Amino acid sequence: MKTIIASVFSLLIGLFVGWHIEHRHAEREGDAAARQYSDSYESKEAEEAARDVLAIDYIESSDTQNAAELLSRAVVGFYSGYAHLAHNRKQTTEVLARIDQFASTNKFMSDAIHKKVE
Repeated sequence: MKTIIASVFSLLIGLFVGWHIEHRHAEREGDAAARQYSDSYESKEAEEAARDVLAIDYIESSDTQNAAELLSRAVVGFYSGYAHLAHNRKQTTEVLARIDQFASTNKFMSDAIHKKVE
C-alpha cells in the first residue's frame, strides 16, 4: 500500500513539475513572439515616418512629382494587397474605392496600381 501511495505521489509531483516547466517555456516563447512583433511594427513605423519626412521635404521644395511617386508606393502596395480579396472590412473597401476614384482622374496612380496588380 505504501508503494502505491508513494508511486501516485511521485506521479503527481512529476506531472506538476512537467506542467510548470512547459508553462514557463510557452510563456517565454509568447514573450519572444510579442517582442518580435513589436520590433517589426516599430520598424514599419520608422520606415513610414522616414518616407513621410522625405515626402514633406519634396513638397516643401516644390518637387511634387517625386513626392507623389514616393507616396504612391504605399498606396500601390496596399491596393495590390487587398484589391483582389472579396472579404475586406468596410474601412478597407472604402479606402480601395477612394483609390479607384483617385486613379480614375490620375494617370500616374492608374498606371501604378494596374501595373502592380497585373
